[in-house]
Amino acid sequence: MCREENEMMQDILFYSHYAIAVLIAVYTITAFIMDARLAKTRIDSPGYLTLNQSFFRIHRITLYLGVITFLIGGKMGTLFFMSGSVWIYLKLFLFIVYFGLMSALGTKAFKLRKQAAENPEQMMGNLDIAAKKMKIFKYSQAIIVVLLYLIAYIKPFGYV
Repeated sequence: MCREENEMMQDILFYSHYAIAVLIAVYTITAFIMDARLAKTRIDSPGYLTLNQSFFRIHRITLYLGVITFLIGGKMGTLFFMSGSVWIYLKLFLFIVYFGLMSALGTKAFKLRKQAAENPEQMMGNLDIAAKKMKIFKYSQAIIVVLLYLIAYIKPFGYV
């Protein structure tokens, strides 16, 4: 591969990584908006389950986009891994925590809400649990996304 093709490939990877990171940041903001809309909607209304399903689909798509940006970032960060840069390992750790949060808290909250909407008499306790999990998820996710952005642009602990 010639030098120009290699540089072009690096540019494509960088801009793809950046674009997906922006989408993840948009999802982080969307999570606050969608959760507020769900909180205002009555659980027995027909729109509640539809809104929850839409929110869950957006959540799932964002999870897959996160995996893609994680892989692209891993390819772009290979030199930093080899040089032992601390910031890249910190970013890797935060991404793993991010995926854990999205899977454990986010997905569980959506499933609990769905169960509560389908059977409101028996599952009202699940709605309270789901609300607590979603609140922890939203704020934790926002903190992690901000930290990921800061680490990506500041590159603390040295650039090499």
